[in-house]
Amino acid sequence: MAASNVNVGLGIGMSGETTAPDQIFRGQQQRDIAAAKAAKKKADEEEKELDLIKKKILLERPEVHPLETKRVTDELAKTAQRILNAKRENPNDYLQTAYTAFNEYTNTLNDAKFKTKMFKELDTKLSKPGSSTYINSDLKRARDLMSSSETTEEWFNNLEKNGIKPSKYFNFDKATGRIEFYTPPAYDPIKATKQFIGQHSNDLLFSDYDPSTKEVKSQFGTVRTQAEADEIFKRKVLENKGSTVGVSRPYSGQQMAYDFFADPEALEQYIDRFKLQGKTLKETVDHYLTNIYDPLAGNKDKYGLKGSFEINVNTAAGETGRKFGPDKIGKIRIANVEVTPFRRISLSDKPIAIKSNISGSFFNAKTGQQTQAKDIKTVDLYMQEMYYLPVLIEGNKVSRIISDSEISTLKSQNKRVDYKPFVIVGEENFLTEMTKLNFDKNFLVPLEAIESNIKNTFKKTKDVDELAEWEKAKNIVKLAMTAAN
Repeated sequence: MAASNVNVGLGIGMSGETTAPDQIFRGQQQRDIAAAKAAKKKADEEEKELDLIKKKILLERPEVHPLETKRVTDELAKTAQRILNAKRENPNDYLQTAYTAFNEYTNTLNDAKFKTKMFKELDTKLSKPGSSTYINSDLKRARDLMSSSETTEEWFNNLEKNGIKPSKYFNFDKATGRIEFYTPPAYDPIKATKQFIGQHSNDLLFSDYDPSTKEVKSQFGTVRTQAEADEIFKRKVLENKGSTVGVSRPYSGQQMAYDFFADPEALEQYIDRFKLQGKTLKETVDHYLTNIYDPLAGNKDKYGLKGSFEINVNTAAGETGRKFGPDKIGKIRIANVEVTPFRRISLSDKPIAIKSNISGSFFNAKTGQQTQAKDIKTVDLYMQEMYYLPVLIEGNKVSRIISDSEISTLKSQNKRVDYKPFVIVGEENFLTEMTKLNFDKNFLVPLEAIESNIKNTFKKTKDVDELAEWEKAKNIVKLAMTAAN
């Protein structure tokens, strides 16, 4: 073959320059090399990205509630396997497969973390609830079943098997795995009943004075049933000549129950606490009387030597001394209006004779106003009872005695209302009790104006100290006033 023919066949001219076919071939070569490099770089980057996903899955060990541990662990293992198999199962787009698996696991993990927060809150709240928080019985059982279950699904199944249904105290949704719980303030029937009994511990149920022994047998406190309270009220009205004025109805254990159960939440908690579901209100009240009222109220059949009259106390030397027991009474009438004394203290079982020079300190029971000075310096007077009466204070002095109906109005006008002790002083020895008050011969005298006269009648020996008993009675009233305010 001729040389020229060879050159033509190779596409190379006599000048040594490449021809067009040669340039096309070399360009394609370069493009192929570049594409191969790009493909390798992409593959390397995808491998690195896949490794990062694997590390994220394998190295992350999230803390979740024990009920969610198995689900998260199983999902983690399944996701890791899917990522490892992604390249083999989908070589052209294995990163998409890996990311899909990773996102599904992340959703499961986030859901588990949310439930963990709910479950831990329940655990924490119920582990140390405190005395002021009420934990419903079904809520307690739900928590116990939580501890004995391995998974959330198993827990919800156990709730259903044990008859725990969604309620306002504990609500759960099996489909979503969500829970809600409610721990309201606790209504304590024992604490409430102690308060009821304490408030009415001085309520007089029965009183009988024996002049031969100078003792008064009295029963104070509350009765068990409303029927008993009604009977005592009827008897007191009869003793009061048929009038209900000043006669109070005793507070009963039944009334305590109804007052306590007046709050629906208190009733609901009581029924749940004592497993009284399905019981009538009457049956629930009977349960309260037997299990709460009776143990706290004690035996009311035992009468104590209490009361407002003088009690003679025999001493080792055979002497006797007075004790002054302050008590509550109902309404009385002064100045033709109703007045409720805060307390009464009886000075003796019979009127005490005194000589008095208490001019200008008399208050007229007809008007409630201070009277004109009376010259009674040498007149024999008698006293027997003292009452803490509501008064209007003006200029730091007692202006007048006020009625029950005035108290709220005066207070709303920023007037000063207080209770001050007044002794009933009479010109006749049988007219010194409020129930026998004669407006023409009896007067109300502030204690401060007559206390020295009262103290002059006190006996004080090595065995008897009536002054100490007097101060004790006044302190009892003072403490009661402080507590009331």
